[in-house]
Amino acid sequence: MIQLSSAKLLSAAASCADANTRGWESVALKWGQVQWPRRPKWGGEFENAAPLLSHMKGEEALVLGATPEFRAWLHNFGAKVSVYEKSDVSFSAMTGIMANQLKVRPPQSEIVIKNDWESDGCEKGKYRMIMGDIVSGYMETPERYMAFLLKVHSMLAENGVFLLREFPFEPFSGELSRIKNVDHRRWAYILKPGFAVEGKTFYEAKLAHNLAKLGDLQAYATCANPPRTRLMLTNSEYEKMFFEAGFDSQVLSAPGSSPIPCPALWALWK
Repeated sequence: MIQLSSAKLLSAAASCADANTRGWESVALKWGQVQWPRRPKWGGEFENAAPLLSHMKGEEALVLGATPEFRAWLHNFGAKVSVYEKSDVSFSAMTGIMANQLKVRPPQSEIVIKNDWESDGCEKGKYRMIMGDIVSGYMETPERYMAFLLKVHSMLAENGVFLLREFPFEPFSGELSRIKNVDHRRWAYILKPGFAVEGKTFYEAKLAHNLAKLGDLQAYATCANPPRTRLMLTNSEYEKMFFEAGFDSQVLSAPGSSPIPCPALWALWK
C-alpha cells in the first residue's frame, strides 16, 4: 500500500494547484463547445448509474468541481447538492452552461464550498454520493491521488458511493486522421504512445507543442493556458488504488480505445 506521510500530501504542490486552477479556468470558458468524451453524457454512460441516482431524493450529494451535467442530474433526482469549487470563473461558466444548454437552473439551496480538493478540511461522513469527472487532472503523483481518495472515503456516509469517471491509460494505435470529432481526437493524441505522456504523467505543454507542429490547430485550441500536467494510470492501477483506499469498486461503463478512446465509469462504495 502507498505510504502517506500525513496531511502534508493533501496540501502539497500549492503552486501547481494554482496553475491547475488557472488552466482549468481557461478551459471552462470554452467548455460549452466541448463534446463527449471530454464531457460526460447520459445515454450509454451515466444512464448506468440511474438506479443509484434514483435513490438520491433528499440525500446529501457533493460534486467535485462545477460539472454542469452532474449538478443537473442530481437536482433532477431531488438530491441536496453541494459543489466543491474554489474558482468563481469556473463556477460561473459551468452554471451558465447548465442553465443554457441543459435548461436547469440551480436552486438557492445549492451550496458552494470554495475550497481546494486537496485541503485538509472536510465534513466527514456527510455525503450519500460524491461525483467526480477526471479528477486525476489535478493530481500529479500516485501519493496525492491516494490521499485524495482517502479524503473522499472519509467524506462519504456509511454505504455512500463515489461515482468516478476517468480515462485510464490505454495506448491508442488507431488512425488519427479518420477521427473528425475534435474531443475524440484530443484523447487519441494524448493516448498515442510518446506523443504527450511520459511514464505516468501527461504533459499538456508537450501535447500543445506536438499539435502545433502537426498543424492540428483545432485540437491545439483545446489545450489549457497555462498548460497542466496530470497523472495517468492504467485501469488495473486505478482499481488497485481504489481497493487500497478502502473502496469496493463496480465498473458501470468500461474503458476502450477502439475505434476511439473512451472513459471508464466506476461506482466506488464505502
